Amino acid sequence: MTPFRSASLTAKALDRFRARDSKRFYDAAQESLKEALRPRSRSAPIRHMVLAERAQNYLAQGKRAMERKDLERILAEDSSYEGVRDQLAELTP
Repeated sequence: MTPFRSASLTAKALDRFRARDSKRFYDAAQESLKEALRPRSRSAPIRHMVLAERAQNYLAQGKRAMERKDLERILAEDSSYEGVRDQLAELTP
């Protein structure tokens, strides 16, 4: 798969996620992100963006442990990703 096609498919999956998430169809939104994360060959910036979106979705659902898991995955690969440390600090009691 070409990088352009891969990015295009990810963008479509993110569009579906955002549409479903805005209507509070959280489970359907999560399925859209699974499509975006499925290929392991995704570039790190794209993967991190998708994980950050999913973390926000988990926050809206009150699933703090799942939110933490996604944020920690981003932080493990890119410690300079904007806002991740702040979000993790807010999760700490």
